[in-house]
Amino acid sequence: MLDHITQAFALTQAILNAAEQQHWDKVESLQQRREQLLKQTESLPAPEDKPTSLQVAQLINDIKAIDNRITPLLQQHRQALIKQKLQTNKGQKMTKAYKST
Repeated sequence: MLDHITQAFALTQAILNAAEQQHWDKVESLQQRREQLLKQTESLPAPEDKPTSLQVAQLINDIKAIDNRITPLLQQHRQALIKQKLQTNKGQKMTKAYKST
């Protein structure tokens, strides 16, 4: 389990880096890989020794903290896409109105 969580942590860091650089296609593929990895992790037994359990818990907390940094970046990108779509729609309506006169 520790190995899977460590890999998920590395993917989370890569997602943050890609989001900060606005490489949205890369963000999406990394998120999908992380999601698959975490689904696999759910079926694994929890570590039984305390040091490994603490390591897993710390990594999970670190992943959550990074996710909290990623979320605003994703929201900003979403808002930019919405604004762009509205502009496109407005332009299409204006073109249609111009052509009909």
